[in-house]
Amino acid sequence: MSEKKKQEYTTGGLKNRQDVENALASAEYRPSQEVTDAASDLKQWQANRPGDYESAYQGRIDGLMEDLLDRKEFSYSYGADPLYRQYAQLYTQNAQNASADAAAQAAAPLFISRKGGRIMATLKSVIDYVDEIKPNAFSNEAKTKWLNECEGLVQTEVLLWASEEIITYQYDADKDKELLAQPPHDKIYWAYLTAMIDFANGEYNKYQNTMQMFNSFFGEFMRWFALNYRPADTHEEVYV
Repeated sequence: MSEKKKQEYTTGGLKNRQDVENALASAEYRPSQEVTDAASDLKQWQANRPGDYESAYQGRIDGLMEDLLDRKEFSYSYGADPLYRQYAQLYTQNAQNASADAAAQAAAPLFISRKGGRIMATLKSVIDYVDEIKPNAFSNEAKTKWLNECEGLVQTEVLLWASEEIITYQYDADKDKELLAQPPHDKIYWAYLTAMIDFANGEYNKYQNTMQMFNSFFGEFMRWFALNYRPADTHEEVYV
């Protein structure tokens, strides 16, 4: 069944309202070229537009959302946390080290040499004292070498002696010789020796504590010496 073609709109022959209404009903709309071009462009754009966006991470995002929505109520037990236990052991060990260090500082070494009424430190008395408060398997020769390092610091950093003036000790020959630092600053010797023993044993946490203690003692000694002596005095047997 064919459809009746609409006639072109014209005002010719319109005599009354009914004629106008009939003419409008049969008039045909003809779009302009601009409208035709716009419609063509719209159809082309619709034909070439991209498909719906799909994220490459959508599966991962969905999985994370499911984990968040389905996660269990949070609970924590420090007793079951290995990192907490590790820190707890470290702090406990440091506390024990500090306690041992405080006890060692409070103890008075039984040095056997006297000078001007003062008990002076000797090579043997320092090593014997350290062996008592910190039992170890190192030889007297090894501990003498470490004490030579400490005595070298006294000579170069405090007394400001030249390198050719530096004295060193051998245990068998010099074990009864008096060391240079006088009381109460002779504590630098056993502090340095215990630090070296900790280092040689691979007990690095203890080493840090004992070396910090030595540095404190040595700094105290340097400040005291600077207030009471001139470097030139040390060559006139004012101090030694």
